[in-house]
Amino acid sequence: MKFVWLLLLFLLFVPSSARVITAQSGSRDHIQAAVNRARVGDTVKVPAGNWVFNGGINVNAGITIMGAGRERTTLRRTSSSSWLFNVNCANGERFVLTGFTIVGLAPTTSRGIRLTNHCKDFRIYDNTFRRNTDRAIEIHGNTRGVIDNNSFIDNDPTAIVVFGDGDASWNRPLSLGSEHAVYVEDNYFQQRNVSNPGRAMHIASNNGSRYVFRHNRVEDGTLRSQSVDAHGNKFYWPRGSRSYEIYNNTFDLGHRWVAMYIRGGDGVIFGNTITGSVINSILLIHEGRSGDGNCNYPCVDQIRQLHIWDNTFNGNPADVHVRHPSIVRLNRDYFLNENQDYEPFTYPHPLREEELEEPDNPDIPDDSEDTTDPSDPNNDDDSVEPGDKDDDDSEEPGDKDDDNSEEPGDKDDDNSEEPGDKDDDDSKDEETTSVIGVNESARRLSLASAISRNGTASINYTLPTNIVSRNSQVRFNIYNARGRLVNSFNRNHSRAGSFSVDINRYLNSGVYQVEMIVGSERLRTQMVLTR
Repeated sequence: MKFVWLLLLFLLFVPSSARVITAQSGSRDHIQAAVNRARVGDTVKVPAGNWVFNGGINVNAGITIMGAGRERTTLRRTSSSSWLFNVNCANGERFVLTGFTIVGLAPTTSRGIRLTNHCKDFRIYDNTFRRNTDRAIEIHGNTRGVIDNNSFIDNDPTAIVVFGDGDASWNRPLSLGSEHAVYVEDNYFQQRNVSNPGRAMHIASNNGSRYVFRHNRVEDGTLRSQSVDAHGNKFYWPRGSRSYEIYNNTFDLGHRWVAMYIRGGDGVIFGNTITGSVINSILLIHEGRSGDGNCNYPCVDQIRQLHIWDNTFNGNPADVHVRHPSIVRLNRDYFLNENQDYEPFTYPHPLREEELEEPDNPDIPDDSEDTTDPSDPNNDDDSVEPGDKDDDDSEEPGDKDDDNSEEPGDKDDDNSEEPGDKDDDDSKDEETTSVIGVNESARRLSLASAISRNGTASINYTLPTNIVSRNSQVRFNIYNARGRLVNSFNRNHSRAGSFSVDINRYLNSGVYQVEMIVGSERLRTQMVLTR
């Protein structure tokens, strides 16, 4: 009898295995009902369809919400009173979202996803966020996780906003190159049709935020604002941005006021490639509550430890402009050389290496009519936080303090030749197979590296017809083991097929990551080269 009781207790307290719960549809009520039934470890699947979406969904962390694929499950907003997904991470569990296209109502307020209460190891990947206002993703707290392989199109004014945990963040040691940050990597960002070109940006931060913006591609039209931003001690929150690591990104800008606008905090900026037209590549200022540049050194949350190196603008070294040089001083607060003590965190982010496996349990169709939000009182707040509507307000470039210099590159907006340009002609490609069909299995790009017996290195890749019909240019980026961009070049294609390009002349011995970009699609492979 004692054994039976022990067995019953064991069965009672052993967690049940993860389940898949399939929502009846992509409506707000059906997704919320499925989320309400989910336990920690479960996956909520939303079926394919172009769903008209009214209202918002409250979610407790610990589950995965999965669409049928970004090209198959679209949630199209019809109201703007709430966040589409309002995620509460107070339980300390992970949250994952993947496989959606989320379409907002820009310029009408229509927010995307908000993560609150110190989310740990979250992942948001393989989604498209289009025309969300005023953010596509907003994050609060002492948070770590990764946002990867998404497309952000014409979100207005900001695609991603990271808020930290205020004083607590500033009281912790600076930890560049660690897991303790929000990582934004391998995403595609575009802003061309936005309602306020003087405010539009892709990432902004405040209140003790710690973020890493790396290996992203940015393509913008004509705007009067910055692409990347970090606030100082201003705008409603008790503290300014704590840290930022901005590296190995590609900015293709029709015209921007500034590529990277840094107003406080510490970090590194390196290996970024900027083409097009900007007034300043990198602009540093002091931003404070008593007025910008109005304080006694050292100022609260100002730039104190910033290293900038190896950034280019139209093939030349990128300029660094400082608006308040008596406060933000060269070789005291910022340095134009590599930080020898800095080591980038593992790339790709380790959370991306955890392949999402569906649970063994069969699907549980959700036929419940229960649409009650989760009972957690912190999880039903659809209200706007103080300062939400303009936390990331940037100063208009026309301000009298902007020190508008002559626009570099205006005379020759990227007429420089990129590495490999002379070989970009399709006729130089070694074609190995004929055109690929357009069946479902052939609609994905493929990429591989090859090392021949004599040590020749090449990239082998396949372009299906549905990709080539929309994008004729293929870009290759090659990164060394430390994540630094060592070479990049383009190839143009007018037809589908399989191709090979020799990169032997570009590389020495070592371990490399090869990245291929076609439009908003990205693939990567590793290469180990010995000579």
